[in-house]
Amino acid sequence: MALNLTQYLEKSAEKFSDKLAISDEKTELTFSELRKQAMAIASYIIELTSSQNKPIAVEVDRCTQTIGMFLAVLYSGNFYVPIDNKMPEDRVKLILEDIKPVLCLSLKEKSILANFNVKTACYENIKNNDINEKALKITNEQIIDMDCCYTMYTSGSTGAPKGVIISHRMVMDFADFLSNTFGINENDVVANQAPFYFDCSVKCIYQMLRNGCTMYIMRPMYFMFPMKAIEFFNEKKITTLLWATSGLNILSSSGVFEKIKPNTINKVFFSGEALYGKDYLLWKEACQENAMFVNLYGPTEVTVDCTYYIIEREFKKEDVIPIGKACPNMNVYLLNEENKLVQKDEIGEICARGTGISYGYYNNLQKTEEAFIQNPFNSNYRDIIYKTGDLAKYNEYGEIVYISRKDNQVKHMGSRIELGEIESLAVTLDNIDEAIVFYDNDNKKIILVCKTNLDKSNVFDYLKEKLPKYMLPNEIFIFDKLP
Repeated sequence: MALNLTQYLEKSAEKFSDKLAISDEKTELTFSELRKQAMAIASYIIELTSSQNKPIAVEVDRCTQTIGMFLAVLYSGNFYVPIDNKMPEDRVKLILEDIKPVLCLSLKEKSILANFNVKTACYENIKNNDINEKALKITNEQIIDMDCCYTMYTSGSTGAPKGVIISHRMVMDFADFLSNTFGINENDVVANQAPFYFDCSVKCIYQMLRNGCTMYIMRPMYFMFPMKAIEFFNEKKITTLLWATSGLNILSSSGVFEKIKPNTINKVFFSGEALYGKDYLLWKEACQENAMFVNLYGPTEVTVDCTYYIIEREFKKEDVIPIGKACPNMNVYLLNEENKLVQKDEIGEICARGTGISYGYYNNLQKTEEAFIQNPFNSNYRDIIYKTGDLAKYNEYGEIVYISRKDNQVKHMGSRIELGEIESLAVTLDNIDEAIVFYDNDNKKIILVCKTNLDKSNVFDYLKEKLPKYMLPNEIFIFDKLP
Protein backbone atom coordinates (compact mmCIF):
# COMPACT_ATOMS: atom_id res chain seq x y z
CA MET A 1 0.00 0.00 0.00
CA ALA A 2 1.27 3.47 -0.90
CA LEU A 3 2.04 5.64 2.13
CA ASN A 4 1.95 8.91 0.20
CA LEU A 5 1.28 10.08 -3.34
CA THR A 6 4.94 10.25 -4.43
CA GLN A 7 5.02 6.47 -4.12
CA TYR A 8 2.48 6.24 -6.94
CA LEU A 9 5.05 7.76 -9.28
CA GLU A 10 7.89 5.70 -7.79
CA LYS A 11 6.09 2.45 -8.56
CA SER A 12 4.93 3.50 -12.02
CA ALA A 13 8.40 4.79 -12.94
CA GLU A 14 9.85 1.43 -11.90
CA LYS A 15 7.22 -0.69 -13.66
CA PHE A 16 6.60 1.50 -16.75
CA SER A 17 9.89 3.39 -17.01
CA ASP A 18 9.84 4.24 -20.73
CA LYS A 19 6.07 4.39 -21.18
CA LEU A 20 4.48 7.75 -22.05
CA ALA A 21 3.00 9.23 -18.89
CA ILE A 22 1.80 12.64 -19.96
CA SER A 23 1.59 14.72 -23.11
CA ASP A 24 0.35 18.21 -23.97
CA GLU A 25 1.20 17.71 -27.69
CA LYS A 26 4.24 19.98 -27.28
CA THR A 27 6.04 18.17 -24.50
CA GLU A 28 5.90 14.47 -23.71
CA LEU A 29 7.31 12.79 -20.61
CA THR A 30 7.75 9.12 -19.80
CA PHE A 31 7.21 7.99 -16.21
CA SER A 32 10.96 7.93 -15.56
CA GLU A 33 11.37 11.41 -17.09
CA LEU A 34 8.48 12.76 -15.01
CA ARG A 35 10.04 11.30 -11.87
CA LYS A 36 13.46 12.76 -12.68
CA GLN A 37 12.00 16.20 -13.34
CA ALA A 38 9.93 16.19 -10.15
CA MET A 39 12.91 15.09 -8.05
CA ALA A 40 15.18 17.75 -9.56
CA ILE A 41 12.74 20.56 -8.75
CA ALA A 42 12.01 19.03 -5.32
CA SER A 43 15.73 19.05 -4.53
CA TYR A 44 15.79 22.76 -5.31
CA ILE A 45 12.78 23.39 -3.04
CA ILE A 46 14.34 21.47 -0.15
CA GLU A 47 17.63 23.33 -0.52
CA LEU A 48 15.92 26.72 -0.71
CA THR A 49 13.21 26.43 1.96
CA SER A 50 14.01 23.49 4.28
CA SER A 51 10.27 23.47 4.97
CA GLN A 52 7.68 20.72 5.26
CA ASN A 53 3.89 20.80 5.31
CA LYS A 54 3.97 24.36 3.98
CA PRO A 55 2.04 25.86 1.04
CA ILE A 56 3.79 26.36 -2.29
CA ALA A 57 1.86 28.21 -4.99
CA VAL A 58 2.15 26.71 -8.48
CA GLU A 59 1.30 28.57 -11.68
CA VAL A 60 -1.12 26.44 -13.66
CA ASP A 61 -1.63 26.07 -17.40
CA ARG A 62 -2.59 23.18 -19.68
CA CYS A 63 0.93 21.74 -19.87
CA THR A 64 3.08 18.88 -18.59
CA GLN A 65 5.24 21.35 -16.65
CA THR A 66 2.39 22.03 -14.26
CA ILE A 67 2.13 18.36 -13.28
CA GLY A 68 5.91 18.16 -12.85
CA MET A 69 5.81 21.08 -10.41
CA PHE A 70 2.84 19.60 -8.50
CA LEU A 71 4.79 16.39 -7.97
CA ALA A 72 7.96 18.27 -7.08
CA VAL A 73 6.09 20.03 -4.27
CA LEU A 74 4.89 16.66 -2.95
CA TYR A 75 8.41 15.18 -3.12
CA SER A 76 9.64 18.17 -1.09
CA GLY A 77 7.19 17.30 1.70
CA ASN A 78 5.00 20.36 1.11
CA PHE A 79 1.60 20.92 -0.53
CA TYR A 80 0.70 22.74 -3.72
CA VAL A 81 -1.77 25.57 -4.29
CA PRO A 82 -2.80 25.85 -7.97
CA ILE A 83 -2.87 29.40 -9.36
CA ASP A 84 -4.48 29.86 -12.78
CA ASN A 85 -2.17 32.03 -14.91
CA LYS A 86 -5.22 33.64 -16.54
CA MET A 87 -6.77 34.59 -13.22
CA PRO A 88 -7.32 38.33 -12.52
CA GLU A 89 -4.54 39.84 -10.41
CA ASP A 90 -6.95 40.90 -7.66
CA ARG A 91 -8.02 37.29 -7.12
CA VAL A 92 -4.42 36.04 -7.16
CA LYS A 93 -3.61 38.66 -4.54
CA LEU A 94 -6.45 37.43 -2.28
CA ILE A 95 -5.23 33.84 -2.50
CA LEU A 96 -1.56 34.68 -1.90
CA GLU A 97 -2.43 36.88 1.08
CA ASP A 98 -4.49 34.06 2.54
CA ILE A 99 -2.10 31.19 1.91
CA LYS A 100 1.21 33.07 2.47
CA PRO A 101 3.26 30.56 0.43
CA VAL A 102 6.87 29.84 1.36
CA LEU A 103 7.62 29.74 -2.38
CA CYS A 104 5.89 30.26 -5.74
CA LEU A 105 6.75 28.16 -8.79
CA SER A 106 6.15 29.85 -12.13
CA LEU A 107 6.15 28.50 -15.68
CA LYS A 108 8.06 31.49 -17.07
CA GLU A 109 10.16 34.36 -15.72
CA LYS A 110 7.48 36.95 -16.42
CA SER A 111 4.44 35.26 -14.93
CA ILE A 112 1.45 36.53 -13.01
CA LEU A 113 3.25 35.58 -9.79
CA ALA A 114 6.08 37.99 -10.56
CA ASN A 115 3.74 40.92 -9.85
CA PHE A 116 3.64 40.18 -6.13
CA ASN A 117 6.15 40.40 -3.31
CA VAL A 118 6.68 36.64 -3.05
CA LYS A 119 9.69 34.37 -3.43
CA THR A 120 9.44 32.90 -6.92
CA ALA A 121 11.36 30.27 -8.88
CA CYS A 122 10.92 29.66 -12.60
CA TYR A 123 10.44 26.14 -13.97
CA GLU A 124 12.97 26.61 -16.78
CA ASN A 125 15.68 27.57 -14.30
CA ILE A 126 15.21 24.67 -11.88
CA LYS A 127 14.02 21.72 -14.00
CA ASN A 128 17.60 20.46 -14.40
CA ASN A 129 18.67 21.08 -10.81
CA ASP A 130 21.00 18.46 -9.30
CA ILE A 131 19.02 15.70 -7.60
CA ASN A 132 19.76 15.30 -3.90
CA GLU A 133 18.86 11.64 -3.38
CA LYS A 134 19.78 11.69 0.31
CA ALA A 135 17.64 14.72 1.16
CA LEU A 136 14.72 13.36 -0.85
CA LYS A 137 14.92 9.99 0.92
CA ILE A 138 14.90 11.63 4.34
CA THR A 139 12.00 13.87 3.36
CA ASN A 140 9.96 11.05 1.82
CA GLU A 141 10.27 8.94 4.95
CA GLN A 142 8.73 11.78 6.96
CA ILE A 143 5.68 12.28 4.74
CA ILE A 144 2.61 10.56 6.16
CA ASP A 145 -0.70 10.06 4.44
CA MET A 146 -2.45 12.56 6.73
CA ASP A 147 -0.23 15.40 5.47
CA CYS A 148 -1.78 17.95 3.15
CA CYS A 149 -1.43 17.23 -0.57
CA TYR A 150 -3.05 20.34 -2.06
CA THR A 151 -5.18 23.32 -1.12
CA MET A 152 -7.60 24.31 -3.87
CA TYR A 153 -9.44 27.63 -3.77
CA THR A 154 -13.15 27.77 -4.51
CA SER A 155 -15.62 30.63 -4.73
CA GLY A 156 -16.61 32.28 -1.44
CA SER A 157 -19.94 33.92 -0.56
CA THR A 158 -18.26 36.89 1.17
CA GLY A 159 -16.23 37.80 -1.90
CA ALA A 160 -13.11 36.00 -0.65
CA PRO A 161 -12.15 32.58 -2.08
CA LYS A 162 -11.82 29.64 0.34
CA GLY A 163 -8.91 27.19 0.34
CA VAL A 164 -10.03 23.55 0.70
CA ILE A 165 -7.38 21.39 2.41
CA ILE A 166 -6.97 17.84 1.03
CA SER A 167 -4.53 15.19 2.30
CA HIS A 168 -2.54 12.41 0.61
CA ARG A 169 -4.80 9.77 2.19
CA MET A 170 -7.96 11.46 0.92
CA VAL A 171 -6.65 11.45 -2.66
CA MET A 172 -5.30 7.89 -2.42
CA ASP A 173 -8.61 6.58 -1.10
CA PHE A 174 -10.45 8.30 -3.95
CA ALA A 175 -7.96 7.04 -6.55
CA ASP A 176 -8.35 3.50 -5.21
CA PHE A 177 -12.13 3.78 -5.51
CA LEU A 178 -11.97 4.86 -9.16
CA SER A 179 -9.48 2.16 -10.12
CA ASN A 180 -11.04 -0.71 -8.19
CA THR A 181 -14.69 0.05 -8.91
CA PHE A 182 -14.40 0.86 -12.61
CA GLY A 183 -11.37 -1.19 -13.65
CA ILE A 184 -9.11 1.68 -14.70
CA ASN A 185 -5.61 0.27 -15.26
CA GLU A 186 -2.34 0.61 -17.20
CA ASN A 187 -4.10 -0.20 -20.48
CA ASP A 188 -6.26 2.91 -20.32
CA VAL A 189 -5.54 6.18 -22.08
CA VAL A 190 -7.03 9.26 -20.41
CA ALA A 191 -7.93 12.59 -22.03
CA ASN A 192 -7.78 15.43 -19.53
CA GLN A 193 -10.38 18.19 -19.95
CA ALA A 194 -10.55 20.01 -16.61
CA PRO A 195 -8.03 22.80 -15.88
CA PHE A 196 -5.58 21.86 -13.13
CA TYR A 197 -7.01 24.43 -10.73
CA PHE A 198 -10.33 22.49 -10.70
CA ASP A 199 -10.64 19.37 -8.57
CA CYS A 200 -12.11 17.39 -11.49
CA SER A 201 -8.54 17.21 -12.85
CA VAL A 202 -7.45 15.27 -9.74
CA LYS A 203 -9.15 12.19 -11.21
CA CYS A 204 -6.99 12.17 -14.33
CA ILE A 205 -3.70 13.06 -12.63
CA TYR A 206 -3.79 10.39 -9.98
CA GLN A 207 -5.25 7.64 -12.16
CA MET A 208 -2.27 8.22 -14.46
CA LEU A 209 0.18 8.07 -11.56
CA ARG A 210 -1.45 5.20 -9.68
CA ASN A 211 -2.04 2.88 -12.62
CA GLY A 212 0.67 3.78 -15.09
CA CYS A 213 -1.83 4.85 -17.76
CA THR A 214 -1.15 7.63 -20.26
CA MET A 215 -2.76 11.06 -19.90
CA TYR A 216 -3.18 13.50 -22.78
CA ILE A 217 -3.85 17.14 -21.89
CA MET A 218 -6.42 18.47 -24.34
CA ARG A 219 -6.00 21.93 -25.82
CA PRO A 220 -8.89 24.44 -25.46
CA MET A 221 -9.25 24.66 -29.25
CA TYR A 222 -10.81 21.19 -29.27
CA PHE A 223 -13.92 22.61 -27.61
CA MET A 224 -14.29 25.17 -30.39
CA PHE A 225 -13.88 22.49 -33.06
CA PRO A 226 -15.61 19.32 -31.75
CA MET A 227 -14.67 17.38 -34.88
CA LYS A 228 -11.02 17.86 -33.97
CA ALA A 229 -11.73 16.57 -30.47
CA ILE A 230 -13.24 13.30 -31.69
CA GLU A 231 -10.45 12.89 -34.25
CA PHE A 232 -8.00 13.39 -31.38
CA PHE A 233 -9.76 10.68 -29.31
CA ASN A 234 -9.49 8.22 -32.18
CA GLU A 235 -5.89 9.10 -33.08
CA LYS A 236 -4.64 8.73 -29.49
CA LYS A 237 -6.90 5.75 -28.79
CA ILE A 238 -8.49 7.44 -25.77
CA THR A 239 -10.42 4.98 -23.59
CA THR A 240 -11.46 7.07 -20.59
CA LEU A 241 -13.10 10.47 -20.12
CA LEU A 242 -13.23 11.75 -16.52
CA TRP A 243 -14.86 15.04 -17.44
CA ALA A 244 -17.17 17.74 -16.17
CA THR A 245 -20.69 17.24 -17.52
CA SER A 246 -20.54 20.66 -19.20
CA GLY A 247 -17.42 19.66 -21.14
CA LEU A 248 -19.04 16.47 -22.39
CA ASN A 249 -22.19 18.40 -23.31
CA ILE A 250 -20.22 20.88 -25.43
CA LEU A 251 -19.15 18.03 -27.69
CA SER A 252 -22.38 16.04 -27.76
CA SER A 253 -24.69 19.04 -28.31
CA SER A 254 -22.61 20.22 -31.28
CA GLY A 255 -23.99 17.47 -33.52
CA VAL A 256 -20.50 16.09 -34.13
CA PHE A 257 -21.59 12.48 -33.50
CA GLU A 258 -23.65 12.59 -36.70
CA LYS A 259 -20.38 12.91 -38.64
CA ILE A 260 -17.84 10.96 -36.58
CA LYS A 261 -17.93 8.56 -33.62
CA PRO A 262 -15.39 8.01 -30.80
CA ASN A 263 -14.16 4.51 -31.65
CA THR A 264 -12.05 3.59 -28.61
CA ILE A 265 -13.81 5.22 -25.62
CA ASN A 266 -15.19 2.61 -23.24
CA LYS A 267 -15.59 4.61 -19.98
CA VAL A 268 -17.32 7.99 -19.69
CA PHE A 269 -17.61 9.74 -16.31
CA PHE A 270 -19.94 12.73 -15.90
CA SER A 271 -19.51 15.08 -12.91
CA GLY A 272 -19.93 18.64 -11.67
CA GLU A 273 -23.52 19.36 -12.73
CA ALA A 274 -26.90 17.69 -13.00
CA LEU A 275 -26.96 15.11 -15.81
CA TYR A 276 -30.05 14.81 -17.97
CA GLY A 277 -31.12 11.83 -20.03
CA LYS A 278 -30.91 13.73 -23.32
CA ASP A 279 -27.20 14.46 -22.75
CA TYR A 280 -26.30 10.95 -21.58
CA LEU A 281 -28.16 9.30 -24.48
CA LEU A 282 -26.13 11.19 -27.08
CA TRP A 283 -22.94 9.67 -25.65
CA LYS A 284 -24.48 6.24 -25.22
CA GLU A 285 -25.53 6.15 -28.87
CA ALA A 286 -22.13 7.39 -30.06
CA CYS A 287 -19.81 5.10 -28.06
CA GLN A 288 -19.16 1.39 -28.47
CA GLU A 289 -21.86 -0.96 -27.24
CA ASN A 290 -20.02 -2.18 -24.12
CA ALA A 291 -19.04 1.30 -22.91
CA MET A 292 -19.57 2.15 -19.22
CA PHE A 293 -21.26 5.42 -18.20
CA VAL A 294 -20.97 6.77 -14.67
CA ASN A 295 -22.51 9.82 -13.01
CA LEU A 296 -20.34 11.16 -10.18
CA TYR A 297 -21.23 13.78 -7.59
CA GLY A 298 -19.29 15.74 -5.02
CA PRO A 299 -17.91 19.17 -4.06
CA THR A 300 -14.21 19.94 -3.59
CA GLU A 301 -14.59 19.47 0.18
CA VAL A 302 -15.19 15.70 -0.16
CA THR A 303 -12.07 15.11 -2.30
CA VAL A 304 -13.74 15.44 -5.68
CA ASP A 305 -16.69 13.01 -5.42
CA CYS A 306 -18.65 11.21 -2.71
CA THR A 307 -21.38 9.40 -4.69
CA TYR A 308 -21.52 7.43 -7.93
CA TYR A 309 -24.09 5.86 -10.20
CA ILE A 310 -23.28 3.35 -12.92
CA ILE A 311 -25.94 3.96 -15.58
CA GLU A 312 -27.39 0.56 -16.41
CA ARG A 313 -31.16 0.84 -16.82
CA GLU A 314 -33.02 2.71 -19.55
CA PHE A 315 -33.63 6.46 -19.30
CA LYS A 316 -35.73 8.90 -21.30
CA LYS A 317 -34.50 12.24 -22.62
CA GLU A 318 -36.40 14.19 -19.97
CA ASP A 319 -35.13 12.09 -17.03
CA VAL A 320 -32.63 13.33 -14.45
CA ILE A 321 -29.88 10.74 -14.01
CA PRO A 322 -29.40 9.78 -10.32
CA ILE A 323 -26.15 10.45 -8.48
CA GLY A 324 -26.57 7.02 -6.90
CA LYS A 325 -25.01 5.97 -3.64
CA ALA A 326 -22.02 6.73 -1.44
CA CYS A 327 -18.51 5.86 -2.58
CA PRO A 328 -16.58 3.25 -0.54
CA ASN A 329 -15.34 4.59 2.82
CA MET A 330 -17.97 7.34 2.63
CA ASN A 331 -21.46 7.78 4.08
CA VAL A 332 -23.99 10.15 2.58
CA TYR A 333 -27.00 11.38 4.55
CA LEU A 334 -29.96 13.45 3.39
CA LEU A 335 -30.85 15.65 6.36
CA ASN A 336 -33.85 17.91 6.88
CA GLU A 337 -33.83 21.26 8.70
CA GLU A 338 -33.83 19.45 12.08
CA ASN A 339 -30.70 17.45 11.07
CA LYS A 340 -32.78 14.29 10.92
CA LEU A 341 -32.86 11.74 8.11
CA VAL A 342 -35.45 12.52 5.46
CA GLN A 343 -38.58 10.43 5.12
CA LYS A 344 -40.03 9.08 1.87
CA ASP A 345 -40.23 11.74 -0.89
CA GLU A 346 -38.81 14.38 1.46
CA ILE A 347 -36.01 16.62 0.13
CA GLY A 348 -32.93 17.03 2.29
CA GLU A 349 -29.42 18.47 2.29
CA ILE A 350 -26.65 16.16 1.13
CA CYS A 351 -24.20 15.63 4.01
CA ALA A 352 -21.14 13.40 3.76
CA ARG A 353 -18.69 11.74 6.13
CA GLY A 354 -15.70 9.47 5.60
CA THR A 355 -12.08 9.46 4.53
CA GLY A 356 -12.65 11.97 1.74
CA ILE A 357 -13.85 14.80 4.00
CA SER A 358 -11.49 17.77 3.86
CA TYR A 359 -9.74 19.17 6.93
CA GLY A 360 -11.63 22.40 6.25
CA TYR A 361 -10.74 25.82 4.89
CA TYR A 362 -7.19 27.14 5.14
CA ASN A 363 -6.84 29.95 7.67
CA ASN A 364 -10.61 30.19 8.08
CA LEU A 365 -11.83 28.47 11.23
CA GLN A 366 -15.20 30.24 11.21
CA LYS A 367 -16.20 29.00 7.76
CA THR A 368 -14.81 25.55 8.58
CA GLU A 369 -16.95 25.21 11.70
CA GLU A 370 -20.06 26.33 9.80
CA ALA A 371 -19.74 23.67 7.10
CA PHE A 372 -17.93 20.84 8.88
CA ILE A 373 -20.05 19.85 11.86
CA GLN A 374 -20.30 17.08 14.43
CA ASN A 375 -22.25 14.08 13.19
CA PRO A 376 -25.76 14.55 14.72
CA PHE A 377 -26.02 10.76 15.14
CA ASN A 378 -22.84 10.45 17.22
CA SER A 379 -22.24 12.38 20.43
CA ASN A 380 -19.56 10.11 21.86
CA TYR A 381 -16.45 11.25 19.95
CA ARG A 382 -15.33 13.63 17.22
CA ASP A 383 -17.06 12.55 14.01
CA ILE A 384 -17.23 15.23 11.33
CA ILE A 385 -19.70 15.50 8.47
CA TYR A 386 -19.66 18.08 5.67
CA LYS A 387 -22.86 19.95 4.82
CA THR A 388 -22.73 20.42 1.05
CA GLY A 389 -25.60 22.89 0.66
CA ASP A 390 -26.97 20.67 -2.13
CA LEU A 391 -30.53 19.36 -1.96
CA ALA A 392 -31.54 15.86 -3.05
CA LYS A 393 -34.10 13.12 -2.51
CA TYR A 394 -34.37 9.35 -2.92
CA ASN A 395 -36.17 7.88 -5.93
CA GLU A 396 -38.21 4.67 -6.00
CA TYR A 397 -35.00 2.63 -6.41
CA GLY A 398 -33.41 4.11 -3.28
CA GLU A 399 -30.96 6.12 -5.40
CA ILE A 400 -30.07 9.72 -4.59
CA VAL A 401 -31.29 12.28 -7.14
CA TYR A 402 -29.85 15.80 -7.10
CA ILE A 403 -32.45 18.60 -6.91
CA SER A 404 -30.80 22.03 -6.54
CA ARG A 405 -28.66 24.29 -4.36
CA LYS A 406 -29.85 25.20 -0.88
CA ASP A 407 -28.25 28.63 -0.90
CA ASN A 408 -26.93 31.09 -3.45
CA GLN A 409 -24.32 28.74 -4.89
CA VAL A 410 -24.56 27.21 -8.36
CA LYS A 411 -22.65 24.88 -10.63
CA HIS A 412 -21.79 26.59 -13.91
CA MET A 413 -19.53 25.18 -16.66
CA GLY A 414 -18.38 22.48 -14.22
CA SER A 415 -17.35 25.00 -11.55
CA ARG A 416 -18.95 25.79 -8.22
CA ILE A 417 -19.74 29.50 -7.94
CA GLU A 418 -21.04 31.62 -5.07
CA LEU A 419 -23.31 34.16 -6.74
CA GLY A 420 -22.79 36.38 -3.72
CA GLU A 421 -19.12 36.76 -4.66
CA ILE A 422 -20.09 38.30 -8.00
CA GLU A 423 -22.61 40.58 -6.27
CA SER A 424 -19.99 41.70 -3.73
CA LEU A 425 -17.57 42.67 -6.48
CA ALA A 426 -20.19 44.38 -8.64
CA VAL A 427 -21.18 46.83 -5.90
CA THR A 428 -17.53 47.85 -5.39
CA LEU A 429 -17.70 49.61 -8.77
CA ASP A 430 -18.45 53.32 -8.44
CA ASN A 431 -22.01 54.25 -9.46
CA ILE A 432 -23.41 50.77 -8.81
CA ASP A 433 -25.77 51.13 -5.86
CA GLU A 434 -27.30 47.65 -5.84
CA ALA A 435 -26.60 44.37 -7.60
CA ILE A 436 -28.36 41.03 -7.70
CA VAL A 437 -27.00 37.92 -9.39
CA PHE A 438 -29.13 34.89 -10.16
CA TYR A 439 -28.79 31.78 -12.27
CA ASP A 440 -30.96 30.94 -15.27
CA ASN A 441 -31.09 27.14 -14.94
CA ASP A 442 -32.93 26.60 -18.22
CA ASN A 443 -30.36 28.44 -20.34
CA LYS A 444 -27.33 27.89 -18.06
CA LYS A 445 -26.56 31.59 -17.73
CA ILE A 446 -25.34 33.85 -14.92
CA ILE A 447 -27.52 36.98 -14.87
CA LEU A 448 -26.43 40.26 -13.25
CA VAL A 449 -29.03 42.91 -12.54
CA CYS A 450 -27.80 46.25 -11.19
CA LYS A 451 -28.94 49.74 -10.34
CA THR A 452 -26.56 52.15 -12.06
CA ASN A 453 -26.17 54.81 -14.71
CA LEU A 454 -23.19 52.99 -16.22
CA ASP A 455 -23.17 51.17 -19.54
CA LYS A 456 -23.23 47.36 -19.59
CA SER A 457 -19.77 47.33 -21.17
CA ASN A 458 -18.35 49.37 -18.26
CA VAL A 459 -19.70 46.89 -15.75
CA PHE A 460 -18.50 43.87 -17.72
CA ASP A 461 -14.99 45.30 -18.25
CA TYR A 462 -14.67 45.96 -14.52
CA LEU A 463 -15.73 42.44 -13.57
CA LYS A 464 -13.43 40.98 -16.23
CA GLU A 465 -10.47 42.42 -14.32
CA LYS A 466 -11.66 40.90 -11.06
CA LEU A 467 -13.17 37.51 -11.83
CA PRO A 468 -12.10 34.30 -13.60
CA LYS A 469 -13.73 33.84 -17.00
CA TYR A 470 -16.06 31.08 -15.80
CA MET A 471 -17.58 33.43 -13.19
CA LEU A 472 -18.36 36.33 -15.53
CA PRO A 473 -22.07 37.16 -16.05
CA ASN A 474 -23.47 35.94 -19.35
CA GLU A 475 -26.05 38.74 -19.36
CA ILE A 476 -26.19 42.13 -17.63
CA PHE A 477 -29.36 44.18 -17.13
CA ILE A 478 -29.24 47.84 -16.11
CA PHE A 479 -32.06 49.63 -14.21
CA ASP A 480 -32.50 53.10 -12.76
CA LYS A 481 -34.33 51.47 -9.89
CA LEU A 482 -34.57 47.81 -8.95
CA PRO A 483 -38.08 46.36 -8.53
